[in-house]
Amino acid sequence: MPWRWLVLLVLVAAIVPVAGCGGGGGGAARGSGASLAEQYKKAMNTEDPASRAKLLVDVAKKQEKAGDRAGAESSLSGAASAAARIEEAELRASVTIDVAYVQAGMGMVSDAKKLLREVGAASGEIKDQEEKVRVLARMAVTHSQVDNATAATATLEEAAELAQSIEREEGRPAALMAVAYAYYRIGATDNASRVADRALDVARTLAEPRKRSDALADAALVLHRMKQSDSSKAAFAEATTSAEQTADDYSRAYAFAHIAEKLKQAGSAGAAQTMLDKADAAAKKVTDTSLRNPLMEKLRAQRSAL
Repeated sequence: MPWRWLVLLVLVAAIVPVAGCGGGGGGAARGSGASLAEQYKKAMNTEDPASRAKLLVDVAKKQEKAGDRAGAESSLSGAASAAARIEEAELRASVTIDVAYVQAGMGMVSDAKKLLREVGAASGEIKDQEEKVRVLARMAVTHSQVDNATAATATLEEAAELAQSIEREEGRPAALMAVAYAYYRIGATDNASRVADRALDVARTLAEPRKRSDALADAALVLHRMKQSDSSKAAFAEATTSAEQTADDYSRAYAFAHIAEKLKQAGSAGAAQTMLDKADAAAKKVTDTSLRNPLMEKLRAQRSAL
């Protein structure tokens, strides 16, 4: 082979693997389906800004993992721009936090802080108190990611105060548990336990057994995620007792099914099966077939998913 052709082949072999890196692109990992360049293009062509931002965040994570730092930063910049175009304040704040959290994890501290300021402005527009608490809790965790402990603590204090004032009584325990979990995530375990205890106390005051059962089961799952195994088991037991106190069979079946779902999410498949047995027993007593048949179908689907 002439030496000129040999040199040309060597140059082509060196250039081809590099093509597509940076600028939001990136090649495909072996067997990974669409290349990162194709995924980026698909994301950028997505019309809905919330969906576009979420897709770009996913692409950025893959680019970072593949070593394409420039591409990841470009994708996150696009995600931030898309998030800013979301009209609904709740969704805009939530998606912007997603972007900021990933930026913080990649060390893009100044970019993440800028987005956190935007989240703060958006949170002021949120009318739904429960949603605002969730946004503030997630915002606090991201503040912690950029080493702003003071802002994280202040934000959680604001969230806890707001959670206590929520008008919908069954919404208060879940909001407080969101704050407790955020405290746990930033390493403030004493505050996490304190707020979680408050959430449980509020849940226990709910007069309707079904609402009380649901709130306690929700809290039990969060306690499990906070590595408070004994407290989680105790809350699940309280939820079960409240479910048993639910007067009508239809609501009682749904209460047991809700506990089963939370137990499944906590990795307790055996206990979830037991709860579904209780739900089945209650459902079979429902005399109205228009209610019983869809309920039984739901329980069968839930059991098959275990």
